[in-house]
Amino acid sequence: FTDDDTVPFATWVAAALDYLDGHPHAVGVTGPIRSVAWDPLYEQSIEAAKSGHYWTCNIAYRRAILDTIGGFRADVFASAHAEDRDLAARALKSGEIGFTLGMAISHRPRRITVGDVVRQARWARDDLTLYALHPQLTTDFGLPTKLALVVGAGRTWMSYATPKHPRPSVKRLLRAITLSAVGTAAACWAVLRTPPARVLRSRHESTSAP
Repeated sequence: FTDDDTVPFATWVAAALDYLDGHPHAVGVTGPIRSVAWDPLYEQSIEAAKSGHYWTCNIAYRRAILDTIGGFRADVFASAHAEDRDLAARALKSGEIGFTLGMAISHRPRRITVGDVVRQARWARDDLTLYALHPQLTTDFGLPTKLALVVGAGRTWMSYATPKHPRPSVKRLLRAITLSAVGTAAACWAVLRTPPARVLRSRHESTSAP
C-alpha cells in the first residue's frame, strides 16, 4: 500500500518481495518514509526512519493474512484514519511486520488549511475506537486517553510556533494560537460525541480477532 502523495523508490516492490521471501514468518513489511524539509505550521508531511509506524503510505502484507483477518474495517472506522493501525494490530497477532531500508518512499508536503485542522481533530473518534480495541497502544500515554487526545490536538500546534525560530514572528505565533484553539475545540467536540471505551469494545470487538 502507498498513497497518491508519495513517490516510491525504484527498489520499493523488489525490496518488499525479497524481505517476505527471506522471512517466511513475517506477515508484512514496511520501510523508511522520507520527506523534503517542511514547515509543520503551514504544511503537512510525515517521516519515519524506523519500524513501527504501520501507515498505509508504505506497507506491504501477505495476501494470506489479509484474507484471514478480513482487511480494513470501514464498518468500524468512520474516516480514512486509524484503520491502518488497526489492521497492523490484528496482523501482528499472527506474526511480525518487518522493516527494510530498500522499501523507501518520499512523501510530498502539502499546504495545510484550517479545514484540515478541524478534520484531523475530529479523527479523535476513530482514535478512541482504535485504543478501545487495542489498549496496548496507550501504554505510553501520560494522561487518560480522551484528555490526551484533546490536549495533543492543541499542544501540537503550539509546539510548531518556534521550530528553529528562537524569537517567532507575531504572524507565526498568531497562526499557532489559532490552529491550537481550532484543533482543541474540534477534538473536544469529537471526544464528547464518542461513547466510552467499554461501549466501543462491545460494539466492535466481535470482528477484531483474526
